[in-house]
This record gives sequence, C-alpha cells and structure tokens, in this order.
Amino acid sequence: MKLAWPTGNITKIGYFAIALTTLYTIIITVLGLRTMRMVKYIYESNKKSNGDN
Repeated sequence: MKLAWPTGNITKIGYFAIALTTLYTIIITVLGLRTMRMVKYIYESNKKSNGDN
C-alpha cells in the first residue's frame, strides 16, 4: 500500500502537468496568432497612411 501511493500521485501529477502544458500551448498559440494579426493590421494601416502622405 505504501508503495502504491507515490506512484498513483506521480501519475496524477503527470496527467495534470500534461494537461497544463497543453493548455499553456493552446493559450500561447492563440495569443501569438492574435498579436501577429494585430501587428499585421498595424503594419498595413501604417503603410496606407504613409502612402497617403
């Protein structure tokens, strides 16, 4: 019983860590895409205003 406890906790922690890393990866990807889109939008608007001037 004493040996079964740590292994059970380790697997729980492992699954939790995997879930967290997956979540973080998704969040970072979404934020990265958003910032890229924003940067592109700002770049496009700057190019347009510079073209007018």
